[in-house]
Amino acid sequence: PEPEPEPEPEPKVEEAVTQAAPVIQAEPAAEVEAETTSEPEAVTAEAEPTLETQPEPATNDLALPTTGAWAGEVFTGLVAKHDVNADAAVQHQSLLNIIGHSYKLRKQAEYCQYGAQLTDIYLSTFEQYQQDNKIAADEKGPGFMQLSTMLNDTKQFDKAIAVCQQAMTYQLSDGTVTGFEGRINRIEKAKSKAGD
Repeated sequence: PEPEPEPEPEPKVEEAVTQAAPVIQAEPAAEVEAETTSEPEAVTAEAEPTLETQPEPATNDLALPTTGAWAGEVFTGLVAKHDVNADAAVQHQSLLNIIGHSYKLRKQAEYCQYGAQLTDIYLSTFEQYQQDNKIAADEKGPGFMQLSTMLNDTKQFDKAIAVCQQAMTYQLSDGTVTGFEGRINRIEKAKSKAGD
């Protein structure tokens, strides 16, 4: 008969926590409301400050180019989430997300051009990321593959070849049988067809 009262104190403790919780929840709810109110302001303000932040790329090489009216909500969200002050791993993943989205929508010229513009930023970020993390030989390099494709599509053939060569120095794979070497050959063929 005594074990029955033992389980009762546990619910009493939970009840005490539950009774204390509304007081605690009331405070975060107010904070959440304050954050929610500030988020729309931040979103509204982001449209204007992106124009104001254009001078920053001169001082910070890793700042992303601004998007235009062509950019969808998901894409602008990815760009807005990119933090140039984050560590290299976070920046690298953020850039892979943006580049990947641009790559998927590369048939729309604006996305393809935007993705291609990220080349120097990505290469700089990847260099830091690679120094901080051991990258295995033959590891896939989707950022390099996608950038080289978008550069090729925007007729920046020499830069596309340079991206492939950089990937080869990191011993990355593009996931194809011929690798980045074969990709370079295909880019060179496209370049000669374009009469460059």
